[in-house]
Amino acid sequence: MREATPEELIVALSDALRYEGKRRVYDADARMAQITAERIVHHLEAGGFVLMRKEGGAAPSAPTPYR
Repeated sequence: MREATPEELIVALSDALRYEGKRRVYDADARMAQITAERIVHHLEAGGFVLMRKEGGAAPSAPTPYR
């Protein structure tokens, strides 16, 4: 295991805020999800939290939104 980078956390949290499983959640847009994820990561870092990640673990993939 290795320490997850702030960028990896932001991507994972942002995707979690925008998607529920494979379905897109339409109550928050991409920019708001990004801002929220950045704030969460900032507060976790300030609190001394460390999140570990498995080696070789792929980033979560989100489906293409319907247009």
